[in-house]
Amino acid sequence: MGPRLQPRHRRLAMPSVVLCDTEAVLGGRPLQEGDALIHKDKESDAWWRAEAREVIAGRVLLHYAGCDAEWDTWVDINPETLYRMDPREPSAAFQVTTL
Repeated sequence: MGPRLQPRHRRLAMPSVVLCDTEAVLGGRPLQEGDALIHKDKESDAWWRAEAREVIAGRVLLHYAGCDAEWDTWVDINPETLYRMDPREPSAAFQVTTL
């Protein structure tokens, strides 16, 4: 088996945000900590399994499955690059070029 691929994100500090009364919504449902997600990495053009660790004002802190916390990163909640996963699916990290 080849080397384990890692998403190319590095942990970034959360920028200052203005909190508002609206909920972060993805796929018609509020996005919450612990939600299983799949995220498209812009650099590698690959999709990665992740878990929502924090949700603040239209952004989510992702923890990538199978990766150390140093790879956690804040991303915008964007339905073009972030999807909900079925939580019953295996949580191993994976990379695909199409969804």
